[in-house]
Amino acid sequence: MKESLKVLQAAAEIQQQKSNDYQNPNSRIRQADYYPHGCSTILDTMHAKILRMHSVIEAMEADPNYK
Repeated sequence: MKESLKVLQAAAEIQQQKSNDYQNPNSRIRQADYYPHGCSTILDTMHAKILRMHSVIEAMEADPNYK
């Protein structure tokens, strides 16, 4: 099997395991519950991540030894 297919297969297995975590049949919580405002929730999360990236970049520019 090609190495790229092995990587994709491993990724698919991890995705399935994560799906089982989030959609555990023994839990009353459903995937949609994580997104109470639908796409707006996802956009809010993306916005927060982008702000964090800008913050880290600015810190790195001010301090070359920033970790």
